Amino acid sequence: MSQALRVGFIGLGNIGTPMAQHLAASGVDLTIWARRPDALEPFGPEVTRAATPAELGRRSDVVGICVFDADAVTDVIFGADGLIEGLAPGSVVLLHSTVPPDAAIALGERCAEHGVMVVDAPISGGAPVAALGELTIMVGGEAAAIERARPVIDILGANVFLLGGLGAGQRTKLLNNTMLTAQLGLVESLCALAVELDVDPVVLLQTVAVSSGRSFAVEMYARAGGSAVFRAPGPASNALTKDVGILSGIAQHDYDVIRVAREFLDSVETPGAAGHDGGSTSKGSA
Repeated sequence: MSQALRVGFIGLGNIGTPMAQHLAASGVDLTIWARRPDALEPFGPEVTRAATPAELGRRSDVVGICVFDADAVTDVIFGADGLIEGLAPGSVVLLHSTVPPDAAIALGERCAEHGVMVVDAPISGGAPVAALGELTIMVGGEAAAIERARPVIDILGANVFLLGGLGAGQRTKLLNNTMLTAQLGLVESLCALAVELDVDPVVLLQTVAVSSGRSFAVEMYARAGGSAVFRAPGPASNALTKDVGILSGIAQHDYDVIRVAREFLDSVETPGAAGHDGGSTSKGSA
């Protein structure tokens, strides 16, 4: 990483915090901002605190955003004292948040009016993986913007996929999270069938987790010893509900994977979305 490249980060939740901490540990010139002062507490004095997103923008060449949804992203960039007021032409916004593809494209067009580039960079992997810099990052955008942000992407991700233009990363992330959600629903159905057939569902999942029917969802259930933890309301179910809803809205057909995912989420009580600073907690391990 060139020491001349200054990095900003907004969205210090469950995944955003270890992402930013990993950037700091990698020796980058890092500036952070959060609405909640307590979100800044895990960071040492070597990390600069900005008073506003605009100030963070003035201190940054590449800015990672990991807030909950498109409204939060728009507010951070274009709201009062927003990033766009501080970012210089040629700066890059790395959009780690999962938003509708059309929203990502619209943000890119709007930022381009100020000479600022946007790169799609939604993530998968969970907080422990983020702390190690081993996230999967789904990248979409113009080649010049990706090249400018590539040093930051390479610090954060062990699996980086270049998927096309702006919006392609978002479409891929939505497909990934919908597949995970559908698998969670199928695993829960499998456990119910196991009980009917007088098979211990906990032992079943331990068996399937090392057999041909294995999947990440099976492994999650097996580690938890059952499905109760996944049915409890929380930030992970918020994120999956949001993402499956977005994909449902842009798909032209009611595909089986969407239907199964939606049925599972309909059975899970989900509270309101997390606030901007905590938005990245909703990423869970998706």
